[in-house]
Amino acid sequence: MSKNRPRCPICAGQMKKNGTTSKGTTRWRCKDPNCCSSTTRTRTDRTQTRDFKAFVSYATSTATLSELAQQQGV
Repeated sequence: MSKNRPRCPICAGQMKKNGTTSKGTTRWRCKDPNCCSSTTRTRTDRTQTRDFKAFVSYATSTATLSELAQQQGV
């Protein structure tokens, strides 16, 4: 199965596209009639990039940790 068709995290069955969320993310629904779970996929590469940039910003700047947290919206 290709990466564009995820497997169900509950039963490991095939999933199909089932519309989008209000944010525009594709919603996936399990094809198994006994399961019917719904999920969305996250982009871990974007999350890791964001976290790494925040770390580099912290490690190379002279700003305090609270100032950097405020810039990141935390």
